[in-house]
Amino acid sequence: MIKKLYIEVISPMATVFTGEVDEVIAVNEIGEFGVLKDHAPFFSSVKLGELRLRDDDKYERFIISGGFFKVSDNNVIVLTEVCENIKEIDIKAAEIKIVELQAKLEDGTLSKSDVNLFNSEIEFNTLAIEVAAKYK
Repeated sequence: MIKKLYIEVISPMATVFTGEVDEVIAVNEIGEFGVLKDHAPFFSSVKLGELRLRDDDKYERFIISGGFFKVSDNNVIVLTEVCENIKEIDIKAAEIKIVELQAKLEDGTLSKSDVNLFNSEIEFNTLAIEVAAKYK
């Protein structure tokens, strides 16, 4: 008998996390949602936000850039473009990155697609700083 959820968090760069947990909490367009063992099959897009994995009373926390979330037969797959473990976030480096990105945005030489990319990176790093500061 399966007692936990098996989860894989995958980005193009690597499989970020695999393992068994009691609960997965993510954010979609409607808001925050959680999945426990024996959840009905479910598929959703997820947006930029915190991904929390609870095992007993311990949490593993990540910032994800958005992506897709699938639950089926006590298996959860999260596909995301960018994923960073809260424990590995360097707040000072993220602050410096934001300043650098903002300076490039202000010089007015970027294409529209680069502007969108830079704004997404600023948003990701801003959230990473906010969440990391909360748990450090």
